[in-house]
Amino acid sequence: MKWLLFSLGLVAAAAGIVVSGKWYQEHRLTEPEPAPDGGLQHYQSGDDAPKVIKSTEIIAFTCTISLLANAEPGELENRVYELSAAVKDGIVSGELAWYDRINSAKHPFTAELSFMEELQAIVSAHDLARHNGYYYEVSGLPNMYGDALDIRYASGEYIHARDNQNGFLSREAQHALIKFFAAQIQAKP
Repeated sequence: MKWLLFSLGLVAAAAGIVVSGKWYQEHRLTEPEPAPDGGLQHYQSGDDAPKVIKSTEIIAFTCTISLLANAEPGELENRVYELSAAVKDGIVSGELAWYDRINSAKHPFTAELSFMEELQAIVSAHDLARHNGYYYEVSGLPNMYGDALDIRYASGEYIHARDNQNGFLSREAQHALIKFFAAQIQAKP
């Protein structure tokens, strides 16, 4: 009788171990797969995005231009430029910020609405709408290369493009935008 009870106890213990093992396998917490260290590419050509913007009334503008890896940046130097402007209560609040590998600076400014009209003239002259919808990102790159552009219009239209590896803006467009914003800083009393 002792052997029978002992045997039944062993069978019950073994069954309990098997059942709990299966439950553990089904309900255990698993760690997510690690993200790739870098090199993963995301690309959208932007071919299906509008390339003509009917509105000419910019209400918000942000642009990042990196010249850090540029072999010949010229007078603009090897910097990352961050340009921003937005209309609020009939006044334009803007900023020209830059940084390089050692230094940085931020220059806020305010301007009349004519600033946005002149900015739209630059956007049109360099046909920045042709970049609308373009997106290229390589994971793992430091946040200091390429170009990004986001322009919002009063009509709800927008221009949005980004490339975190190479610049998509022409050298002429880059220079025109940076010099236009820099002129606002120099004009400040």
